[in-house]
Amino acid sequence: MDIVNKKFNRWTVISKAPNDKTGHTRFLCKCECGNTSLVLRQNLISGTSKSCGCLAKELSSKRAKHGEAVKLTKLYAAWRNMNNRCRYKGDASYKYYGERGIRVCDRWKKFENFRDDMSPHPGEGYSLDRIDSNADYYKDNCKWATASEQQKNQNHRTCPYCMRIFAKGSSLAMHIKKNHPGMEYGYL
Repeated sequence: MDIVNKKFNRWTVISKAPNDKTGHTRFLCKCECGNTSLVLRQNLISGTSKSCGCLAKELSSKRAKHGEAVKLTKLYAAWRNMNNRCRYKGDASYKYYGERGIRVCDRWKKFENFRDDMSPHPGEGYSLDRIDSNADYYKDNCKWATASEQQKNQNHRTCPYCMRIFAKGSSLAMHIKKNHPGMEYGYL
């Protein structure tokens, strides 16, 4: 079957090419976007290969209205994680956020609004932090902070020996002294 000059999805067959190492027939094809590539005959006929990859990129960007989800940028990841810990009981951090009544403001339920208020993300090592750790997520209560800055703002502390969680103001030091003798000074 002569398929030169025929169109298969976004591919147009230009010419027959040498067979691959296993003897499968290949053709030099040109994609609608202008890229050329060698494509196996069976992949053209079956429709397994539809384009050089441009079709998948187009479909992916159409599925994500704002385009950030496709790239999974740090900004989008911060937005997604904020929503997960406040709204989904299955999230590991839900007990510290959603269960305590911490919510995401209505405006930030749409990524585009969050992006408008909080972009750009400052880069590696920064994450979203609430200024008042007992208040909700909204523009005037949020900032980008390093891990050490966030630790100072935590509403709970964890015993490093038994992982018990203590509210701010409760005596983690007394717990360590009573339950982990000798460890309050960092040695046995």
